[in-house]
Amino acid sequence: MGAIILFPLGRTFAAFLVGISGSDSYMGYITRGYETQGAQTFALMMVMMLILLLKYGKEIVKSDEQKVLQLKIFSLAVLFTPFTWIDPSLMRVVQYFSIFMVSLLPSIITQIEYSNRNNGNTIYQIVLLFFMFVTLSRQAYYVFFWEEL
Repeated sequence: MGAIILFPLGRTFAAFLVGISGSDSYMGYITRGYETQGAQTFALMMVMMLILLLKYGKEIVKSDEQKVLQLKIFSLAVLFTPFTWIDPSLMRVVQYFSIFMVSLLPSIITQIEYSNRNNGNTIYQIVLLFFMFVTLSRQAYYVFFWEEL
């Protein structure tokens, strides 16, 4: 849950990591001053996955011990998610680690179904509808860099 605290402190955390890296070449990402809203839907999805993994993580590891490494790697993705609010190009750092979410999601759904067979499907459908609503409610137009709005 400490990763959630990093959202308001993302720039400070990134500066700390740049400082201990020994190279100032990455400081430009922090000081650019992008006016970005971050990847709000992606960040919300990561936080929801974190909450579900905190709740069902032990059961997932009991059923498949090979998931331990995937849980640790996904934790890195959650840790780096606040960077997307600093500079959108830092999303690539999160994407290196968040790919393991694809293999963890079926395990989470399975654990939800075993623990609450009736409520599991309902919760899944509510979350899916919520993400669909958030995504579709935006009035952002997608254009390529050579096109004008």
